Amino acid sequence: AKECNAVSVPVITGGYKPLFSPSYCGYAYEHVRDTLASLESVVADLEERKVPIYAKMVEERRALRKVTSERIKKGLFVSDNEYELITTALKMRKSEARAEYYTKLRSLNKEVANISQQQEEVHHSEELVRHAAADFEALVDLLRTINDNRFWRAEVVQVVASGGDGKPLQLAVVPRSGRFTVDLGTTERIAEKLATLESFYHRGLDMIGWSKYKEISLRYRGQVVCR
Repeated sequence: AKECNAVSVPVITGGYKPLFSPSYCGYAYEHVRDTLASLESVVADLEERKVPIYAKMVEERRALRKVTSERIKKGLFVSDNEYELITTALKMRKSEARAEYYTKLRSLNKEVANISQQQEEVHHSEELVRHAAADFEALVDLLRTINDNRFWRAEVVQVVASGGDGKPLQLAVVPRSGRFTVDLGTTERIAEKLATLESFYHRGLDMIGWSKYKEISLRYRGQVVCR
C-alpha cells in the first residue's frame, strides 16, 4: 500500500470538490494522468465503432454505382416499344436505388453523428478534468505560499474553498487578526492578492482599526473592497 505523509496546513472548509475522493492516497498528477488516459481510451473505442459504419457507407456507394452504371443496348430484334419499356424500368430501378442509398446514408450518418456526440461529451469531461486539476494546483500553491511565508503562516487560520465539480474554484481566507474574511475570488494572481492584502494590513487596517469591516474583497485587480 502507498504510504502518505500528512502536511501541516491551515484548515480547509467549504463545498469545494476536488477530482479525487477524501480517501485517495497518492499524487494528484497521477490521478489526473490516469483519469485523462481512461477518457482518451473511451474516445478511441468510440472511434473504432465508426470504422464498420464507414465500411458500410463504402459498400452502399459501390452497390449504387453498380446499378447506376448499367446500360442497355437496343438489340436488332427489339422493337421501339419494348426498348422503351426496358429503359423505363432501368431508370426506375436506378431511381429506387438512389432513394434507398440516401435513406441508408442518412441512417449511417446519424450513427456516426451520435458517436461523435458521445466523443464530444468525453472531450468536455477531459476539459473539466484539466480545469479541476489547474484549480487544485492553484489551491496547493496557495497553501504552499502560506506555509512558506512566516507572516501568512501565523496569520491564516482557515481557507474557505468553494466550487469544483465543473464549477470554478473560489477562495477566501479567515485571518487570525480582526473579525473579517478575505475574499480572494478565483485562483488568478493569488500571490499578487496576498501582497495587496499585506500592504492593506499595514497601510490601512493599522490606522482604520481591525474591527471596522466584516469582509475584505480582493477579487478585482488593484482594488480592495471593504464591507
